This record gives sequence, structure tokens and C-alpha cells, in this order.
Amino acid sequence: SPGTNPIAARTDGDDNYLSDPAIIYDDKYKLYYRECFSENDHVKKINIWETTSTDLANWSEHNLIYSEPQNGFISPSVIAHSNKLYIYYIKPVENNTEFYRCEEINNGLSNFEKLEIIFFI
Repeated sequence: SPGTNPIAARTDGDDNYLSDPAIIYDDKYKLYYRECFSENDHVKKINIWETTSTDLANWSEHNLIYSEPQNGFISPSVIAHSNKLYIYYIKPVENNTEFYRCEEINNGLSNFEKLEIIFFI
């Protein structure tokens, strides 16, 4: 049967947008994407969502797995390794840029914790 397009839709606000999709396959397809909430060209919050599919046409309910307020982060990547998910992202701060790694805890959605700043430039 034909699927629904688009797979994900932005929530309220003309300035909000979706970006940075990634798909991981592990017994089913898992799509991750970033949602940015903007106001007057300033990002005020960023979420990472997950949805799954067995056929790439029909998708599950979208689950929020990570969120950060104010200025958020850019270029997130979701990586599966040793039965865990990791989120890597860059975050602009004052006169630097920091590179973060977050790790899934308790094998569940919405259970990520910020582990460390890997480096900053």
C-alpha cells in the first residue's frame, strides 16, 4: 500500500523546520531527524525525533528522543554501536564550537544523557 508523504511534518510556526535525517537499519528502519523551533531567525529549541518502519512506506508514531533549549545544536548524527544509540552534535558557544557525544541509557527512547565534550575549537 502507498505510504504517507511527507514522513514527518513540522509543528507550529512558519519559521520552524526539519533537517538532518538519518536512517539506521536494525530489524526495522529507524529514521532520526532534527526539528528546529525558530523565532525571528533565532533558534529557541531543537528536538531529535525517531520513527520506525518495516517497509519504508508506513511509519510509526514519532517519538522525541532528545531535546535542548536555546541556540540548540547543529549537524546531529545518530549512530548505532554495540546495541546502543549515540548522538553526536556540534554546539556553538560564545567564541567557540563544542563537539558533544550523548549516549542512550536504559535502552529506551527519551533516555539520553550528555556524556562529554569531545573537543572544542
